[in-house]
Amino acid sequence: MQCNVIAQRIMLQEHLLVQADDLYKFLDEAIMNEETYNKLTCENIGERVFNQWLEGFLIQNPDDYFKDQDDNVDLVCNTQDELNFMMTTLEIYGLEKGYLEGRGHHNDWTKDAGNKNDKKKGKGKKDTKKRSFNSIAKKLGKEVAEDTRPIYFDLKPFRDTIKKFLNCNSEERSKLRTLFLEKQTQVRNVFKDSHGEISFKKVMDVGELS
Repeated sequence: MQCNVIAQRIMLQEHLLVQADDLYKFLDEAIMNEETYNKLTCENIGERVFNQWLEGFLIQNPDDYFKDQDDNVDLVCNTQDELNFMMTTLEIYGLEKGYLEGRGHHNDWTKDAGNKNDKKKGKGKKDTKKRSFNSIAKKLGKEVAEDTRPIYFDLKPFRDTIKKFLNCNSEERSKLRTLFLEKQTQVRNVFKDSHGEISFKKVMDVGELS
């Protein structure tokens, strides 16, 4: 049972829930503290942050006794390490695939960078003085400092998805199961086509049911 992927996700959740307060506190402070935040990269984030939270959590796999049995056709093994298992679990809650390699980072950067001056000058107004200065400087052969996309590791997507994951605890899952049982007819109707038949074409993200 402990080798089942769902059971492993539950054990991961319980492991992280114990340290949830400290985890949230660190994430909020790190994101607000630019000096600390800028030192985090795709190369060091595992060692500096994630591996510390995962210390003591071990993925369970069947031992040699089960491997030698004739009826082990349904034997389940998890070849991921603990860090990648946590990431693939959080992908269910919205974390972009490839997050550890930098995917899904700073998605709001362009919007924020473009609105820095709008907040001071008023919405919709462009910083024409800055544009004129940059244009003249380039003509004179002067280097112009341009806004560039941040290269440090973005913890915001992780913070958002880890909260969703931990909030979906055993109590909330129990409430959801109870609700589905009470509303069985309505739930089944979601997956029926125009002819009243259950159809795989009606399969949807469970988040859309909320």
